[in-house]
Amino acid sequence: MGMGQTLNILEQRLLVIRGKVRQVALDALGSGKAPGAGSQDPSQAARVERLGGKLASVQAELAQILRMLQNAAHELDERERIAWRVGREHRYRALQSARSHAARQREVYQLLQDIIQDLEDRFHATGALTTADLMGLGSKLNSELGHF
Repeated sequence: MGMGQTLNILEQRLLVIRGKVRQVALDALGSGKAPGAGSQDPSQAARVERLGGKLASVQAELAQILRMLQNAAHELDERERIAWRVGREHRYRALQSARSHAARQREVYQLLQDIIQDLEDRFHATGALTTADLMGLGSKLNSELGHF
């Protein structure tokens, strides 16, 4: 599978995840109870637990896509280095291809960042999860994002 095809697939997966995040956010609004009022309510606790499970699966999928984007970035760097070793008549085409794929990879990475920001904004705004809950669910992903 080529680099362009891989990036298209990752983008499509991210768009599906964005839809999941929006649906989970709507589910988090649930019954419309006040955010802090349900701490003794078992249904509220169960809903937060289910929400955490859904977010954990989304987080795992985002982490996997992030690793794939990092691998693509390394592959593109290597392609660019190799392009400088080919003959002059082929160099421009190879460099242009690597640069075009790198630009596409950055677009997909930006979509990933936008989804993460949307995730944080939606769940902080709904009050379904506290900041501490969000930090606990997102700490692994944020640490991986720092390495990109």
